[in-house]
Amino acid sequence: MKEIEQTTQRQIMHAIDLAMVGEYDAAKALLEAMEDPIGNRLFLLIAALEQRMRMRIEGQSDLRHEIGNALAVVQANIEGLLDGILEPSQTRMQGVHDALRTAIVLLGEWNTDQAAVPAKVHLRLDTFNVCDIIRAQAAMISGMAKAKSVRVVYDPCRTLYAACEHFRGDSDRIGQLLRNVLINAVRYTPPGGSVEIHCDRPDGELSLRVSDTGPGLAAGDVQHVFERGYRGKNVAEEGSGTGLAVASDIVEAIGGEIRVESEHEHGATFLIRLPAARLT
Repeated sequence: MKEIEQTTQRQIMHAIDLAMVGEYDAAKALLEAMEDPIGNRLFLLIAALEQRMRMRIEGQSDLRHEIGNALAVVQANIEGLLDGILEPSQTRMQGVHDALRTAIVLLGEWNTDQAAVPAKVHLRLDTFNVCDIIRAQAAMISGMAKAKSVRVVYDPCRTLYAACEHFRGDSDRIGQLLRNVLINAVRYTPPGGSVEIHCDRPDGELSLRVSDTGPGLAAGDVQHVFERGYRGKNVAEEGSGTGLAVASDIVEAIGGEIRVESEHEHGATFLIRLPAARLT
């Protein structure tokens, strides 16, 4: 009996050592085979630790990606302005300002406690002109697009709505959402191609359509395109597979919907629906 207890203790100690160096699967496999209440409890503890560590890494990866995206479009616009390729319009500068503000907000979320829990989109409600946000993001992304000879076309609904001017939501998150979808479209559109943005207000909701002339999605990719880390079979460009997953998280937090339609070799169209939100 004493020999059995010593063997159990050695196994538990070995499992703890494995967990301490990040070998969670090996530690769990060792404990799972044990018929010991302490070993069983330790198995659950290590499984919870593994999940917490995974969510922390995922959270930090998302923050790095989003801050990098914001700074990348700011850099592209500033370089275009310095080279004389882009005009310093009020709308463009508003987009640059919004991107920098988003980066600052995200940096404020970069702390151990928040990054160690499951990813959650924190919304900050405000009242703003949502059409201005769309125009600013379109103008800003055109700086990145122009560098690779991609044309950005913004087609607004051409009708003034009080609900557009007094949209109630999180302007930083909506800007972040559009920026991710637009960067994705520009990234996968070849030189000479175009990215088109159309917005409308059917039934009071905000409807956005972003279409590109890229390679489109291969069969079977459409259902996975918003999964974190997923890279399509028809994609040659480098990417982390994070941007569209973050966009999907933001839309879900807002209570909207995002989907993609695509035919192989005929580009992709992202359809975004955000619920009606006006100041009452």
